[in-house]
Amino acid sequence: DPLPDYLIGTFKHADGRRAVMLNNYRFAYTAWPTVEFDVGETVKSNHGACEGNNGIGEEIDPDKGRLKVTVNIFGRDTPVDVEYWEVDKG
Repeated sequence: DPLPDYLIGTFKHADGRRAVMLNNYRFAYTAWPTVEFDVGETVKSNHGACEGNNGIGEEIDPDKGRLKVTVNIFGRDTPVDVEYWEVDKG
């Protein structure tokens, strides 16, 4: 499920939980997202500068909850590093 707009950042806590830092300097702890993507799978960006663009998943980093996606921007394939919550299955 998408994180709120006032999110500042996320990181993996030493005990495996995801710590979410909000703009009021509070932390919330949530379960770390599970990998729902496969390398080579088409995904669609739902947040940020590439919102609405499709891309191909190139690398998955389950320890950080991140995915490297190749997105075509202005006719060029561009690698973009995103968190799982920033993309949906294409």
